[in-house]
Amino acid sequence: MAAKTAKTDEEALESLEEKPLLHDDARKLLPKVFWSVALIAVSATLITYNKYLIHPSRFPYPVMLVFLHMAGGSVLSTLLLLVAPRLFPALTDPDKKGHVDLHLVARVMPVGLAFVTSLILSNTAYQYASIPFLQMIKQSNVIIVFMLSLLLGLEQFRARLVFVLFGVMLATTLTVHGEVNFSLTGLLIQLLCNFAESSKVVMQGVLLSGALRLDPMSFVAVVSPLCGALLGGLILLQPRVHALSWIVLPAAETFRRCGLLLAGAGVRCLQLQSSKGLVPAVA
Repeated sequence: MAAKTAKTDEEALESLEEKPLLHDDARKLLPKVFWSVALIAVSATLITYNKYLIHPSRFPYPVMLVFLHMAGGSVLSTLLLLVAPRLFPALTDPDKKGHVDLHLVARVMPVGLAFVTSLILSNTAYQYASIPFLQMIKQSNVIIVFMLSLLLGLEQFRARLVFVLFGVMLATTLTVHGEVNFSLTGLLIQLLCNFAESSKVVMQGVLLSGALRLDPMSFVAVVSPLCGALLGGLILLQPRVHALSWIVLPAAETFRRCGLLLAGAGVRCLQLQSSKGLVPAVA
């Protein structure tokens, strides 16, 4: 028995020597950790900077701010598509390539509308409430996503998951109750933002896994220009259409401080780049 045990131990040691699991796992894990940390850091920077920029004395124009972000994302995606087309298999790979036609635009447009709406509402909410308060309210997104997924038949009812979501809802409620500088306007705007963002997440999940099979990077390359074009059209029509009077546009002299706006667009580009790096690393 002792000899058999010793032989088994020797075989286990030989197996470990042939397959240095820790070394290989660490090497595979490093890109995931790097891009995850990069995405979190850049996203936090963008949130903080938007809060700073949306101040009434700087650039309190949420629609124009989102338009500039979409323009920056479109430019970055176009440059990456030209320099590294392999990052966009759904647009460049002959075996996976899809047709960018009116059918695709019709499928993507609702996602773009929800995305633009969530960004505008999110930036607007910064004018009324603090970042920690809004970020805690955002955690209720998981509840909305779960409910929408149940309604669409994308998720099955599980008691354990409902228990976890109840805990999230309770924590969110305590956050609202404990906020020192509570703003009902900020809360309502953020809740509307949560619904728009959750709708975007669900529709995006359906689109990425459906017949079109758009990979995440190709999805961003298609959605960003559409969102930019949509917002650009609204901005051009705003002086002529009374129904768009809620869109407040900056005066020409405001753009003289374009350094602040370019910095914000640059951070948005870094966020897109980090998310693009994270997708293949995790995959």
